[in-house]
Amino acid sequence: TTTTTTVVPVDCEGEWGQWSTCSVSCNGGSITRTFAVSVFAEYGGAECVADDGETDSQNCGTQVCPGDCDGSWGSWSSCAVTCGGS
Repeated sequence: TTTTTTVVPVDCEGEWGQWSTCSVSCNGGSITRTFAVSVFAEYGGAECVADDGETDSQNCGTQVCPGDCDGSWGSWSSCAVTCGGS
């Protein structure tokens, strides 16, 4: 009796995790996510779109931060009325 083993390709299965919180609220930061493989490809099966543990990043918080006011008061002007006058 001869036993024949048929090898069936196993496709990779995996997914991207949730995006992280932006590293800053303004002036440019980044968010990242990580790919996790749950089933690795075997016997010629299709590979995943990314490697296990691979990270992806995007820009975030790109709006300009409001700056502190930078200036100074000028000199006082002359008084517009004299004492007791209107």
